[in-house]
Amino acid sequence: MFFLWAVLCVFGFTNALPLQVNPRGLDLPVCIVGAGPAGLAAAKRLESKGKKAVIFEKQAEVGGKCQTYYDKGGFHPLGALLFSNATYTETVKIVDEANVPIYPFSANGGGEGWNYNWTTGATMEIAATSAQFQAALGAEIGRYIQLWNQVFAPISGVGYKKGVPHNLTVSTADWLSTNGFQYFPALIIPAMTPYGYGDFRQVPILYMLQYFTPDIILFFAGQHTGYLVDFHTVFKNFAASLSTTQIHLNTTIEWIDRSGSTPVLRYHDPHPETYHNHTEPCQHPSHTKIQVCSSLIMAFPPTLKALEGAHLDISTEEQRAFGPVGVNTYYSGAVRTRTPYGLAFRIDQTTPFTPPDADGEPVTLIKISPYSDVATTWSWGAYRVPQTIQQAKELLKCTLSKINKDPRNATDVAVPVTDADVVGFRKWDYFPHYDTEQLVVGAYDKFNALQGKQKTYYASGLNGFETIEFAVRAGYDVADSIC
Repeated sequence: MFFLWAVLCVFGFTNALPLQVNPRGLDLPVCIVGAGPAGLAAAKRLESKGKKAVIFEKQAEVGGKCQTYYDKGGFHPLGALLFSNATYTETVKIVDEANVPIYPFSANGGGEGWNYNWTTGATMEIAATSAQFQAALGAEIGRYIQLWNQVFAPISGVGYKKGVPHNLTVSTADWLSTNGFQYFPALIIPAMTPYGYGDFRQVPILYMLQYFTPDIILFFAGQHTGYLVDFHTVFKNFAASLSTTQIHLNTTIEWIDRSGSTPVLRYHDPHPETYHNHTEPCQHPSHTKIQVCSSLIMAFPPTLKALEGAHLDISTEEQRAFGPVGVNTYYSGAVRTRTPYGLAFRIDQTTPFTPPDADGEPVTLIKISPYSDVATTWSWGAYRVPQTIQQAKELLKCTLSKINKDPRNATDVAVPVTDADVVGFRKWDYFPHYDTEQLVVGAYDKFNALQGKQKTYYASGLNGFETIEFAVRAGYDVADSIC
């Protein structure tokens, strides 16, 4: 027996011995892959029900896409930044418990709006729309809210478990046209493009109805207050509130095996002494470990690329359900610029009713803090078309170099933006969703049927929509399913 123990110790598998000998006799934890809002919410709900959990995260910090660059006491979000107190009910609870300051925020950033041509650098202040246009748009907003309550509210929810009506599988543009909305695109296109939600001519209306709740529509129309918050700090504090859940950061999952009665996960933990509250009987220098799980939660958008990256043994059913999942290539940046605080810059469109081309260029720039010269930027790339982060970064520098000045001063000269000015830049696979073709043939029926198979669950924006609110709800939902 001593010889067997010594061999296991040498190869770093001491954790595996008692777990494999008698797994039913142990209180096995739920293994959660991903420490973003969905994964943390799932762990919190499991703890509240007396269940053990352990989280594995590849990044150096918790929060998933909720990362932030800090400068001179200000924060510059590289991920989520806004919420509404009306429909973001679970988010509000977490923000309140995290005790992080919130700030009222308007759709135009609280200042003057400027358009820029990303190829020429020409800038122009956004002119006020006519009273006639505003009246017509206002009437359509009222009609939209009425339709939203009648048509969408009854089927809204995590996983769309009440079914997806055929008329909600069409593109957003087609649905708006069918329902006689002429002015509405001018309101929603600027609310889709900067936030990473794609081209309204492609994205199914199902998701835009989930996004554009009545309060969010009124926010973008300037009639409802939204709130800005440092979500990175929010979820750091949320993670700190977990009492029993272990969180392994900077962790590489080497394989996940679900061939037995319980999922088994092997992982590489570079700093076990930092994230573990127990002492190992022996420690191999590679820090490779085995964790046997009672269940498994994949708390990230389940594209095949991401699942393969987690070395999941993907089943045929999972191939069919997740193969069609598409994501938008989306970039966020923190850039030192000379553009003044109080001015919000938005990419110029050919018309208010046509989105800009998705070529990886920056679509929005705004300075959130009056005390810092760092501006937050958002760029978006073509749907399902690979693009490198370096290509997008070069486009960012090239574009901003043309507008890096005070546009109100006709004699001001733009200053080039350099690598040193780009103090933060991240690429995200954003907004996981199904296209019309998959929704028509029951994509969410297949997705929901997979929940719990091989003791595996999926929690991300795909469960509803890519917002903090639905990521949190997805985490709670799968945790309740396990319990």
